[in-house]
Amino acid sequence: MRETKEVTQTVEWTSAIICNKCGRTCKIPEESGDLELQEFLSVEWHGGYGSIFGDELHCSLDLCQHCVMETVGKYVMVMGHDGKWQKWGDKPEGER
Repeated sequence: MRETKEVTQTVEWTSAIICNKCGRTCKIPEESGDLELQEFLSVEWHGGYGSIFGDELHCSLDLCQHCVMETVGKYVMVMGHDGKWQKWGDKPEGER
């Protein structure tokens, strides 16, 4: 048998995402009407031994869609409606 009790906890909650490159800020929750939030690229990773970011450091990156396009857009692969992968820049203008 277990005895339980009700407790109140304080938690840290993300209230906005800020682009590390340009500083664009998107408020959370999405109900704020800011559709840019859906297009943010957020990545977290741990650098391994000998990493250029530092041995075993925790790394984080948040980029808005505009900075993703500017920084790595020419490397982005997209899957078309035909199910085939191609570089985003290779798509006809009307399909981008």
